Amino acid sequence: MPISDPQALRLSRRYGARLALIQSRSARRLVVAWLSLNSFREADEEEFAQLANPILDVAQDTSQALTIGYYGNLVPDVRSVVKQVRVERVSLDGPFTVARKALDLGKSSTEASQTAARRFPSMVTDEVMRAQGELNVQVDSIGLVAGYRRIPSGSTCRYCVRTAAQRYFSERSARNVGHRNNGILTCDCRVEPIFGETDPGRTINSDFVAELKAAEASKGETSEYFDVDGGGITATDRPDASPDTGQ
Repeated sequence: MPISDPQALRLSRRYGARLALIQSRSARRLVVAWLSLNSFREADEEEFAQLANPILDVAQDTSQALTIGYYGNLVPDVRSVVKQVRVERVSLDGPFTVARKALDLGKSSTEASQTAARRFPSMVTDEVMRAQGELNVQVDSIGLVAGYRRIPSGSTCRYCVRTAAQRYFSERSARNVGHRNNGILTCDCRVEPIFGETDPGRTINSDFVAELKAAEASKGETSEYFDVDGGGITATDRPDASPDTGQ
């Protein structure tokens, strides 16, 4: 028996909160591993990879297990079709590039390390979202997917917020609209399948669009960033620090 819309919404919010917890814990562990390094040489890159790979493996495994459980609550057939699979690891040299660039700009070693550490939340998000994408590819095979949608959370740019109200025909097209900075995601969005046998149309969340317009009106000006959570949408100012320079 299909679950009701209020039940599906509660499940989605609970899933998003637990997924965010996995990502934040993994990012904190990466920061601890990063701060244990003594320098930014090639030897340190190898040491960091040995510390970081197990952390990212756990992030992939736990997020995929959570996603399969969530999808299975929506459509029980998913549990028998979708299996966990590891995705190829992203390059781990990004933080070293950022740290070295910061040193070249005259920052101290401590400042360079802290600047690079800001990269880890988006690095983990990228890892988890790609792992989820592999599951979505498998979900397509059950024949009950009417499209895909983006689910924004946390600090999200105007473009990604607006695309969250649209349906996409493929998981890849939904994921590729995300903003990136040097290959790293800059918006906290995830992609979920729209389960169903009928065409839901292009605009799939008119209530969300209305909330977005109200948030823009309350700001009194055109805002480029929004905080999106279970309580609604709030227009915000642009984040103070960029992932690469901290400026």
